[in-house]
Amino acid sequence: MESFIQISTFVHVMVGFMVLILGPIAFIFKKNYTVHRLTGRMYMIGMTIIFLTAVPLSVIHQKWFLLF
Repeated sequence: MESFIQISTFVHVMVGFMVLILGPIAFIFKKNYTVHRLTGRMYMIGMTIIFLTAVPLSVIHQKWFLLF
């Protein structure tokens, strides 16, 4: 269980950092550019991964305000 928490926390933080970089890049480029579509798609996948790691971590640590 401890390794699951460590791995989930690591993935959560690393993907969060990636999304922090990709968001402004997608925002800067116009909608029809390939860079915008690629970074926007990666941003969406990253936010999904952040959500999927945040839910079990908040339940395990019993941080109910983070869950809601």
